[in-house]
Amino acid sequence: MSCCFGKNTDGTDPKKSISDHSDSSSQRPIIPVNKPQNSKIEYSITVKTGDLRNSGTNGPVYINIFGRDNKQTEDLLLSGADRPFSQGCTVKFQINAPDIGKPQRIIIRHEDILTGWYVDYVEISVHNFLVRFVANRWLSESKNDRKLGAELFGTEQPAVMYNIEVQTGDKQVEPLDSPVYIQIFGTTTATPKLFLESKQASFTKNATSKFAVASNNVGEIQRIIIGHEGLGKVN
Repeated sequence: MSCCFGKNTDGTDPKKSISDHSDSSSQRPIIPVNKPQNSKIEYSITVKTGDLRNSGTNGPVYINIFGRDNKQTEDLLLSGADRPFSQGCTVKFQINAPDIGKPQRIIIRHEDILTGWYVDYVEISVHNFLVRFVANRWLSESKNDRKLGAELFGTEQPAVMYNIEVQTGDKQVEPLDSPVYIQIFGTTTATPKLFLESKQASFTKNATSKFAVASNNVGEIQRIIIGHEGLGKVN
């Protein structure tokens, strides 16, 4: 199987000096100026559920945010009104969590095993950063990689559309029935797993399949990983 693709962009510590002759009543308390290491800040988190049929979830939904130098938050529970993650809806949360600097990546998951959840994107605003994590995928035990969570990578650049062309070789006897994915790595970041799905028959012997998939901007493309989940009857 060979693959080619292109990308179209849218668009001091305080010091105290006390005289030897000063009495205790003239001494002023020292006020620390450095924040404790475990201090928390406010994150504004926006979650967009896709507008596909039955794409909402009853949750609960959790997010873990990662920064540089192995800094990360704990699992943060996203809650709200009844069924906030309904089909096509965008919901915003204000959550206090440890300061991890600029968000680099996240892990988002839900625990509704009865229904899948289609996540469009997650957006995090903190400090002066607005970072978007594009998903465009199902978190479901019956779709894609059959997982309820995903690792997503962030960028401050607008999302882009990747035009992907896959050529299946002549040694493929039966049509592949396992979910196929591609992950794109660039100079600034990487996409999550992008599942290549088509209503038409794909990945058959000598077939060329084309896909247009929206995801985060990785900068100049350097390498890819392409594979399938091995969940079907044919490999």
